[in-house]
Amino acid sequence: MTPEEAQHKLDRLRENRRRKGRETGIGATFEAQGRDLKRLQRRMGPMAEAWLSVCPPSLLERTAIDGISRGVLTIRVDSHATRYTLDRILRAGGERDFIKGAPMTVRRLKLVVDESWAGEPGPGRGGD
Repeated sequence: MTPEEAQHKLDRLRENRRRKGRETGIGATFEAQGRDLKRLQRRMGPMAEAWLSVCPPSLLERTAIDGISRGVLTIRVDSHATRYTLDRILRAGGERDFIKGAPMTVRRLKLVVDESWAGEPGPGRGGD
């Protein structure tokens, strides 16, 4: 190996080992959030369509799909009154219809009251 080749290899090694400057802009954060939202949409989008077919339009803005774990789909509701109304609808056959129309395995639906976002628009709310 000639001294020039050795110097060239050494320069390449130095370039690879040198720390790259960190990006200090906010663009990377937005890109990461966008990727996360797209992943969530791919995962829960079909579930939202199935929920739209079961939930009455008057209650859509008061509900949000929270997530699915071990076959249990959790739906957040804004009040106890909404939970009661949806519970009556689900027990009257709505849950069975949802499970049949769901794109993935769902064993049951769980309604959870979360009064912290009552009346506030937010992600995951019905009608988005």
